[in-house]
Amino acid sequence: GNEAKACLWMTLAMALHFGGYEFARSANLSLFTSPRTGFTSPAAFPLAMALVSPFSLILLLAYNKELEESGPKIALRK
Repeated sequence: GNEAKACLWMTLAMALHFGGYEFARSANLSLFTSPRTGFTSPAAFPLAMALVSPFSLILLLAYNKELEESGPKIALRK
């Protein structure tokens, strides 16, 4: 039913979020530790990864606002 669909969509959304995070992490690791293109400071990589989480937080806050204003039925249709 509807609960199964909602669960499937939430699972897919989390999988995409995790995949995006892993993609960003591996790209940052390669770029930030490369001797030719990377930064010389080892602190650059943790800084780059710390900036990924605030973006995720902004997306979650926007989704929360949408849920509060329109409710879950409308938010899932947008």
